[in-house]
Amino acid sequence: YQGIIVGYWPPSIFTGGLKSGSSLVEFGGEVVNSDPTGFHTSTDMGSGHFPSEGFGKAAFFKNLVYLTRGGVAKDADTLQGRAARPECYDVAVQKSDTDYGAYFYYGGPGFSRYCKY
Repeated sequence: YQGIIVGYWPPSIFTGGLKSGSSLVEFGGEVVNSDPTGFHTSTDMGSGHFPSEGFGKAAFFKNLVYLTRGGVAKDADTLQGRAARPECYDVAVQKSDTDYGAYFYYGGPGFSRYCKY
């Protein structure tokens, strides 16, 4: 972002197994709902808009890359979307392109006419 690498964790901050690499990388958002009544939280994820609303509305991650053990940057072009409550928050993985690389839209409003409980 503006010339600063965001989301980069150098090996020097880890001990044990992660210091030498990983077999899985996850990108995304998370909202915790601890309401004992069962009603879902009204907390927005991302911009509060569903991925289907697309550019200008939905939040997105773009130009997603990971480093191989050899230090080579690779596009995360095998992304798979997973949403635990798609009626509340969802994800839409897009085909990589030259402007955005590997990217996805995500988010939602939480409790709404779509997400009741």
